[in-house]
Amino acid sequence: MMPITTNFAAVVGLLAIVGAAQAKSQSSPMTIMNGTCSDLVVAGEPLEGCDGKLMNSALDNGRTGFYFTAGSTVIIFSGIGDRQLKINDDNVVQPINGLIIVNSGTDHSDHAETFRAVGSCRYNNPNKGVSKIDCHADTERGVFSATFVSNGREPQEMGLGAPKSDTSSDRPGSKRCATTIQMHAFLSRAQFQCGYRYYSSEFLNGAKACARDMNEATTQKELSAGMKLFDTRERQRGHKRLCQEILRSFPNIVKR
Repeated sequence: MMPITTNFAAVVGLLAIVGAAQAKSQSSPMTIMNGTCSDLVVAGEPLEGCDGKLMNSALDNGRTGFYFTAGSTVIIFSGIGDRQLKINDDNVVQPINGLIIVNSGTDHSDHAETFRAVGSCRYNNPNKGVSKIDCHADTERGVFSATFVSNGREPQEMGLGAPKSDTSSDRPGSKRCATTIQMHAFLSRAQFQCGYRYYSSEFLNGAKACARDMNEATTQKELSAGMKLFDTRERQRGHKRLCQEILRSFPNIVKR
């Protein structure tokens, strides 16, 4: 098996913007469940270190995704939401026709691969106690599967912001857009790591607009740089001090 150290928070900023870049569409807030992930299989090989958090997104273009994380690897099972089969009021089968792998490499670069898939994610109502999510998909790369069991608490809705002081002058491909996306990754990671409750919706719209018009490789490069900047500063300043500094430096973007 391939061991990977869990690092769910490192991909939170990545998911919001990569989703916009791939879907070319605004996305609704993501929901997060806490619990236990097991039996993660990537390209037919078991992968250790699956994180105890599961994310689900519903894009305005109709696609929905289930995000499983192991270290800096994200596996996204993607399908069309209106093709769901409701077995009853509390049990659903979501057909899966796409599989996305996002990796952050040791050379500080990020890489995303998308494959056609045939499979499904089966789950029961997460708002009524413990929920089990079983995903399985066959692709040209082999079998992908994962199982997640929630802790019984209702999912948390997470609004992901895109920090920048002035989004009105952003232009696709400009340095300003690159800075916006990088800062989005930095502050989105800070939001999750520091427990901030508020994130400015104005910045969210600015970063997503940039991501939709920039190419995917550039978007991922800036996201990676922003997240690594947070990690570097956290090591230098310490977690508590950095979280306090960010609150003072960006009072209109993040709040407790």
